[in-house]
Amino acid sequence: MEKEKEAGIGLCVLGGGIAVASITYYFIRTEVVREYIREVEVYRKTLIEAYKDGEVSESERRLLESLESEKESKERIIRETGLIAQLRNALRDLGIFVGITGITASVVIYMWRRYRPPGRVWECPKCERTFPNEDALHRHLDEEHSYSPDLNKYASLIDALATTPVWFLDSVAVLSGIATSKLRDIKNWWNGLSDTDKVLFGIILAVIVILMVMMAWWLIATSGVVVAYSAALLVIAT
Repeated sequence: MEKEKEAGIGLCVLGGGIAVASITYYFIRTEVVREYIREVEVYRKTLIEAYKDGEVSESERRLLESLESEKESKERIIRETGLIAQLRNALRDLGIFVGITGITASVVIYMWRRYRPPGRVWECPKCERTFPNEDALHRHLDEEHSYSPDLNKYASLIDALATTPVWFLDSVAVLSGIATSKLRDIKNWWNGLSDTDKVLFGIILAVIVILMVMMAWWLIATSGVVVAYSAALLVIAT
């Protein structure tokens, strides 16, 4: 009887030890999920602080990137231990809904969209156009303003054309395909063009003017020959 009692106590102790070990193992195993959630909160506070002045500086961006790397490392551990479901549930409790893959990337995108200052726009320093984000602004700068031509060399051509007779401007319009109304108000039309279009139309106008002048000189020279020829015939005939 005494032995049975001791055996029962031993089983209870063993069972209790197993239970404690299981609970301890569970908390140790899931601690990485809790660490991830704590890092999400740190990231959130850091991002809000960085956005206080309206934009994220380079040093703040580097700090945020280091926090992102830490979360990505935790995410890999969580995947290896089969705790993705627990992580997704914990994030859902924070109002962050993510898929099975790319969890950290989804969290970062959510944070940047959630805490970006309202009405924040990025303005182009060259043409004052506005863009919804910094990436769009950089693309615009690369595509529209990466080449900065010297437009002063076209100014004298435009000034000269502005003083030419209407018939000359109409002739340029016919040869260039540019609307007559635009060339008759050439300075306002020119000022409204982008730098890229100014280079394009400036070259077109310059080529056409050169051709028209050469043709004019040819006509003048040819008419002189005709007159001389006629005069010579008249001399011989008389």
